[in-house]
Amino acid sequence: MTITSLLLLYSALAIVPASNSSVVWEMSERALTNVTNAEMVASGNGHGHGYSDFTEVNAVVYVDESNKNKKLEYYFHDGKLYKTYTIYMNQMNPESYFDQKTLELEEIFGKTKKQYIDELFSMPIQHRVWENGNETLDLRFGAGYVYEVRTFNKLVKEKQIEIELKHAI
Repeated sequence: MTITSLLLLYSALAIVPASNSSVVWEMSERALTNVTNAEMVASGNGHGHGYSDFTEVNAVVYVDESNKNKKLEYYFHDGKLYKTYTIYMNQMNPESYFDQKTLELEEIFGKTKKQYIDELFSMPIQHRVWENGNETLDLRFGAGYVYEVRTFNKLVKEKQIEIELKHAI
């Protein structure tokens, strides 16, 4: 991989967590609402009502549905953006779109770090994952949808430690 490719990989993941150049990791909820059409999902909604990652505990999630072809979800921890979901909607052939999206991302980020299939409610979910140390991009296909999940690893680790400490008490 050339130096230019590495710089493109780092800058593409580091600057644009959700396909919007105004959105940056660790930004506040207020800053997000100033640059997007996202609205907060009512707390207690849970279990997939309004946002995709219903495994989130005490989730603070903002959703932008202003584009009919994709739904954007922004996840916050301690008031800072740490995860985004882009759900690609209205795909005539989602499996083909998943393969096309994989090729597009490989052009930008190179080969995937890992590929695997897991199950959620007995449905297979395909994963293709890229990492650059600071961030992870997980392209997923399952249940008829293509999802692009990006996470800011530093805040993911902080959240995991906080949850583990609460369970240890």
